[in-house]
Amino acid sequence: MPPNVMGACLAHLGDENPLLRQWACLCLSQLWHDFAEAKWQGIREGAHLGLCELATDNVPEVRAAVLYALTSFFGIPKMSEEVAKIAGSLLIMTADGSNMVRKELVIFLSMFVKRNEGKFLGCGILADGPREGQSHWCCADADGRRDEAEYPAI
Repeated sequence: MPPNVMGACLAHLGDENPLLRQWACLCLSQLWHDFAEAKWQGIREGAHLGLCELATDNVPEVRAAVLYALTSFFGIPKMSEEVAKIAGSLLIMTADGSNMVRKELVIFLSMFVKRNEGKFLGCGILADGPREGQSHWCCADADGRRDEAEYPAI
């Protein structure tokens, strides 16, 4: 990666020109595409935090570019807490009036769910509750490992 490209993109996230903000987001997404070292550099420099601040930008193209960049940010192992914080901060966009932004949000959330599929399956099973006649909950993760816990039947 050329030196200072990440820094230049991050500097332009706060620019008053919406096209420059949009293209800075798109540039970051291209830097991160299949390049784990650039993603780690982005974490060190707080790129994901700067992008999350733009989630409430006035221009829908900027908001869509933010989601596109954050979607390409996925793929680093051992980063689930940061990703969960990002996903939580973007839930405000579910009420966005722009269909372009909502489309990018669906893609972002689908990648989030796919990455955390085992956790979502476990939550779904727990939300379903114990079966009739059972006095405990049984939960299996994505690898098929079972975790049985005693909980009173409701």
